[in-house]
Amino acid sequence: MEEDERGTEIGILKKDLEIGESGSRFRFIEQPNICLINMREVDGQLSIGQRLDREELCHRSPHCMLPLDVVASYNDSFHLIHVVIEVRDINDHSPLFPVTDTYIEVIESASLGTRFPIEIASDKDIGQNDIQNYYISSNNHFNIKEQTDEGGDRYAYLMIVTELDRETEDTFTILVMAMDGGSPPKSGILTVHVKIVDFNDNSPSFVDDFVSVDVYEDRLVGVLISQLNATDPDEGKNGEIMFAFAEHTPADIQNIFTIDSFTGRLVLAGEVDFEITPFYEFKIKAFDLGLNSVPAVCTVRINILDVNDNFPLIFIKPFVFDKVVYISEHAAEGSFVAVISTMDSDSGLNGQVRCFLQGHEHFRLQKANESNTHIIMTTTHLDRETQDEYNLTFVAMDFGTPQLKTTTEYTVRVSDENDNTPLFNKVVYEVWVEENNIVGAFIMSVLAFDPDLGQNADITYKLTDDQSNTIFPSTQYVSINPLSGSLYALETFDYEQIKDIKLKVQASDSGYPELSTTALVWIRIVDKNDCPPVITYPRLVNGVAFAFWATDASSDIPVMRIKAQDADEGLNAELKFLILEDARKLFAVNERTGSLYLQGKQCNPSEKILQESSW
Repeated sequence: MEEDERGTEIGILKKDLEIGESGSRFRFIEQPNICLINMREVDGQLSIGQRLDREELCHRSPHCMLPLDVVASYNDSFHLIHVVIEVRDINDHSPLFPVTDTYIEVIESASLGTRFPIEIASDKDIGQNDIQNYYISSNNHFNIKEQTDEGGDRYAYLMIVTELDRETEDTFTILVMAMDGGSPPKSGILTVHVKIVDFNDNSPSFVDDFVSVDVYEDRLVGVLISQLNATDPDEGKNGEIMFAFAEHTPADIQNIFTIDSFTGRLVLAGEVDFEITPFYEFKIKAFDLGLNSVPAVCTVRINILDVNDNFPLIFIKPFVFDKVVYISEHAAEGSFVAVISTMDSDSGLNGQVRCFLQGHEHFRLQKANESNTHIIMTTTHLDRETQDEYNLTFVAMDFGTPQLKTTTEYTVRVSDENDNTPLFNKVVYEVWVEENNIVGAFIMSVLAFDPDLGQNADITYKLTDDQSNTIFPSTQYVSINPLSGSLYALETFDYEQIKDIKLKVQASDSGYPELSTTALVWIRIVDKNDCPPVITYPRLVNGVAFAFWATDASSDIPVMRIKAQDADEGLNAELKFLILEDARKLFAVNERTGSLYLQGKQCNPSEKILQESSW
């Protein structure tokens, strides 16, 4: 742990190496940091020699390692031992804001949710000992929020949670506390002075709050790095936007980069070196020229890309647009694809180039007769429907120190041949169509697909009769759109005459030779209740039937049974018998069987009353 006492034992190399009691000696090889660690010569005991400050040694690196090389002599030989000592963090720093007080001006008409960035605290400790949370003193109008950008940096801002009224209260003093997660925790405080003003309703806003730009280390001074854009809906000076570095931006960054105050053009003003600094990250603010302008902040990350001196050159023949070459899927194994040659302007080992192919196992490189020339060939049969494109990468690497390499991508596209038969998405299509349809009504659509391309995949449809249906040809009842596969009725279907129609649909492509397949379509006619019931007994004469019963007829014995039938089927043919209201006092009928019964007072024949009933 950092800050451990001087002399604290770290480890004993002799014990770790399991060296016996024979004589041994240990000594450091001259290198940085050896003054921080003491080592006992006889057994290689390592102990703290000077105060260890993790933050001074490794700044904010998540792992602080001190590499040391030791020469040990034992068993009559010398051994080189690489020792790595990890210095672990303790919570010895408190969160610290860049300033103790900051001032913010807020327009009284600012909407709820408006944000005001504030300076965030920093903590030299890492991990759990780093800052974990921000807290705000109690107030009625503001809350504090945090967010983390794509680079992992945390930002804090005040957010309005209730409406402001300058006439009621025009200033606020808010305490912001940053607290780390150590045990015990430590904290830092920032005093935010908020002033409520009346003018300039809208603040600038960046189109992108985070901008990442890659810059090669050999870029010339004066080139444009990025165009920062911000908008402000206000007019006049309140809408005129200026750009500048945010407060507390280090001077060395402002010496390397410049920002045009009026246009937001970020320009390289000084030389950059990947080996010195691999990236720069800073903030640019945008503010308008109105009174009480509230600036917007954009985080800019400049990634410095390493550049090497000389690279091999790669030439591909045939040279085609976008480095794409076509080969037929019928091409045999070992077919020619392209010729690749390399050249390096360096001399000696630095100019000697070796090459290899990265990509797919379906291709290989074959050395040609000429120096530095290779041929790309197929290693197997290609199938466009399995894979229609292969992205190959040709790598040329020299033998210099350090080795430099060049990679070129080359795309091989497989051209289509008509080697696939169209396929329906179903083998059998079954559809129900109600009878009494209109002529020309849409019935259904069939769908076939062909994995080929172009005219090899252009599908047309036609009807072919099912061999089992020889009496009524399907084309008498149904037509098909040859392009869409949609089926239409040519006649009005009558369920009582025909119950179903079976037909075959053929899908054919337009390739050469033409390939086709068929599917069965089963059209089942659905019955509709289009036939009224017909009374079959008793026989009706002009809609009237006569029935006679004995004077001593009982109410539990049917007088007669009415019979009827319906040409429909299913529920449409299930019948129900009913008596009209004017006869219900004298008669009852079984709704299902049609049996007619007497009910109520029986008739006296002496009354000579003729009873009539309608049903």
